[in-house]
Amino acid sequence: MVRPNWYYDHPPTNQPTGYRPIPPKGGGGCLSGCLKWVAIGIGLVVLVAVCNGLINRFSDEGYTVPRTGGPIPTVTSDVLTKNLKQHMLMLINQDRAAHGLNPVVLGFNEAPQGHSEDMLRYSYLSHWGRNGLKPYMRYTLEGGEGLSSENVSGAGCRPTPGGRYQTVDPMTDIRDSQTGFMQSPGHRRTILDPWHTIVHLGIACNKLSCTVVQLFDRDYVSYIDLPSISDDGVLTFAAKLVDGLELSRIQVWYDELPHVLTLGQLGVTHSYSVGQRSVAAIRPPLEPGWRYEEDSFIRSRDLPQDPYKIDPNAEAPFRVNRGEVEECVAPPKVTTQMEETVRWVTAEEWEVSDSETVFSADIGMTMESFGPGVYTILLWADHESGESIPVSEYSIFVE
Repeated sequence: MVRPNWYYDHPPTNQPTGYRPIPPKGGGGCLSGCLKWVAIGIGLVVLVAVCNGLINRFSDEGYTVPRTGGPIPTVTSDVLTKNLKQHMLMLINQDRAAHGLNPVVLGFNEAPQGHSEDMLRYSYLSHWGRNGLKPYMRYTLEGGEGLSSENVSGAGCRPTPGGRYQTVDPMTDIRDSQTGFMQSPGHRRTILDPWHTIVHLGIACNKLSCTVVQLFDRDYVSYIDLPSISDDGVLTFAAKLVDGLELSRIQVWYDELPHVLTLGQLGVTHSYSVGQRSVAAIRPPLEPGWRYEEDSFIRSRDLPQDPYKIDPNAEAPFRVNRGEVEECVAPPKVTTQMEETVRWVTAEEWEVSDSETVFSADIGMTMESFGPGVYTILLWADHESGESIPVSEYSIFVE
């Protein structure tokens, strides 16, 4: 029997930016007369910049990329990064307010900052990390207990060795990133999700570009006992939901254990989804004398390309000159429609008292066909308005 698509997907794709080459200097012919007008023009530009408080302190002389392929110097100090995050938060909340939505507050999960710094250092753009971790895995490892949804923006490849480029003003660059997010349907949908309450930010800049990570979050669940899976496959947790929400169903998703990915493999990852495969859908126990009629159902969904199925020697995203901007071009986006049979598991314990839920379910038999991996527990809750929403996404690493 076909059931509704009970899964929470992550539709946003990566938001690429680019580099701006500085053309080689031409020959003579323009001496005192041209220099005079150039000086006047520069004076006017500087005057306008001062009046508006927008002097670009990194763009005076341009920057030449090392021919040796060495790292490009970073320019974001702790103080500047803090200011950039506050500015990005303001831009996000301005866009939310323009659509009648409540503001989000700045969170402190460190996963986005670490990911933004890694992407900047190694010149790639992906929701996946070089260590194979997806956003929700990083989020859990850094203490996250709610539900995350990630936007990323950055250059995505290295500039030409020995090339000379305009340097960036970080404040302007992150403002451009937010504009780009809002012009992209998937990213825009994430920013304007009315259920989001928090955003964790990661911002890292070098002389040529900034990498931005927005990790939106929801704080509707407080775990008394974090989700865990025993050696014999029993999933347990205890949690308290905010008023107006009631736990309605639970899904368990599987990813293979993360391992190192090359830049060529990361280059195909335009988006991500929760889990590679579905382990189980868990339902409440029934009163004595009653039973469920179905043991499974069919679910279909579109899966983004899996980097583990790509040759590690695949070519990384490359540079293409397009007018004044040198863009990084990745392979085309590929999705695969997947239809799978999902097994129902009936919980052994699903006790609710004063908004606190104590839960246990034996998923050992279904785990046998998957083995070691990352099992992500996705909690859904029914809101008093009648809407059903995902509220928590917690990854458990089983070796």
